[in-house]
Amino acid sequence: MMAWRQAGVYLSHYTGAQYAETARVPIDQLQPGDLVFFGSSGESSHHMGLYVGGGQMIEAPYTGAVIRYASIYRSDLVPYGGRPG
Repeated sequence: MMAWRQAGVYLSHYTGAQYAETARVPIDQLQPGDLVFFGSSGESSHHMGLYVGGGQMIEAPYTGAVIRYASIYRSDLVPYGGRPG
């Protein structure tokens, strides 16, 4: 959210709203800067990361945690990312 705000794109704080505010991108077509979502669906996602390439994302695993690099490949990865516009 804050990274995109620096580029002049405003996204909601809630992950489900961010999913609704972005264009769908298949996982195999993600580009750095796209958002990846985790949960049973995008609308009900409980977590989001910023894709950086190579199957990796930047994420804060929970509020107050140190931001880290992590793999996007988890069992609850939603099959479509989001591209802010």
